[in-house]
Amino acid sequence: GVLSHGFRIGAHCSIESLEGQEAVRLHPERDVFCSWPTQGSTWVLSAAQAIQPGRRLALIADGPGGVTGTPELFDFLTEKFEVTNRVILSQFKNAYDHLTVYLRV
Repeated sequence: GVLSHGFRIGAHCSIESLEGQEAVRLHPERDVFCSWPTQGSTWVLSAAQAIQPGRRLALIADGPGGVTGTPELFDFLTEKFEVTNRVILSQFKNAYDHLTVYLRV
């Protein structure tokens, strides 16, 4: 299939369509990367809940009170993860995102 902006799904590698939590559970030995989870969407919280202790979540978001994720996501990250790294990114005007690497404890 073709996505907006002319990108073709699977153009460079095979793609397996999975929900976030399902993907994490099928690959418990892997770390997780997520960029700009949709504001109000709960899928990234479900995926974070499935991450095993000792695994990492690399998340590009603007943090609590911003336009990414949900308050519950950031509460869960505070409770069950520890921040191991934070990287300031080049930003678009009026964007306040950064990359945070969390370790599930």
